[in-house]
Amino acid sequence: MIDKHTGGPAFPVPAGCGEDQGMTLLDYFAGQWLAGYIANPGIGFETREDEAIVAYAVADAMLKERNKR
Repeated sequence: MIDKHTGGPAFPVPAGCGEDQGMTLLDYFAGQWLAGYIANPGIGFETREDEAIVAYAVADAMLKERNKR
């Protein structure tokens, strides 16, 4: 079952291949945003925590939009 908040596993494995599903889709989206930010640092954040807050806010918005479809 897909968790509406985290999106479920980003890279699911077949059943019976282990219980650890790795990172969630939410984590993957946040990481992708951070990778883009690092590659194009036009916005300055005061702390790493601020970067993480924005990354997860964007990831949350992406999952909310995804769940509408």
